[in-house]
Amino acid sequence: MIEYFRMSTLTLMSDGMSTLTLMSGAMRSLTQSEGMSTLTLMSDGMSTLTLMSDGMSTLTLMSDGMSTLVSQVWRSYHQT
Repeated sequence: MIEYFRMSTLTLMSDGMSTLTLMSGAMRSLTQSEGMSTLTLMSDGMSTLTLMSDGMSTLTLMSDGMSTLVSQVWRSYHQT
């Protein structure tokens, strides 16, 4: 289980430049199963962040359509 989220900032380079800030109060639903974590954020629609054990992070934003960002620089979380 994830205990808490630190102050994190993720910059998305899509349709210009967007910034997603995750705070401890922004956590809605978080589960972990078989080394895979899923974070669901309810803000301006529905956002899904999937953290995989191999270091790859998949962020799917559902806003004006559907965009997917794959990055390896998502390390700002605490795991028990």
